[in-house]
Amino acid sequence: ITEGLAGKTSLTKLKLTDCGITDASYAILLKFLSLQPPLRTLNFYFNSLGNRCGAILTYYIRRNSKLRKLNLRDTSLFENDKGQIVAQLFQQAV
Repeated sequence: ITEGLAGKTSLTKLKLTDCGITDASYAILLKFLSLQPPLRTLNFYFNSLGNRCGAILTYYIRRNSKLRKLNLRDTSLFENDKGQIVAQLFQQAV
């Protein structure tokens, strides 16, 4: 995924539905994305994201002031992790 995204300076939306993303690949992907221009929409629907992903995603959101839409449906994240992530996203929007 990261090879395909390299050099895409106009990317604002990334839809990664049912891509088999796991905790390990998720960390690599978000590290890569943090070096790219900010996304406005990020979709991780139906991937096996564990608890570790919640902390990594919160870290990414803090550094991406442009992110406005985030889909974490059916990702295996605990509800309180999703709540913290949404709260962080909301804080940026105000």
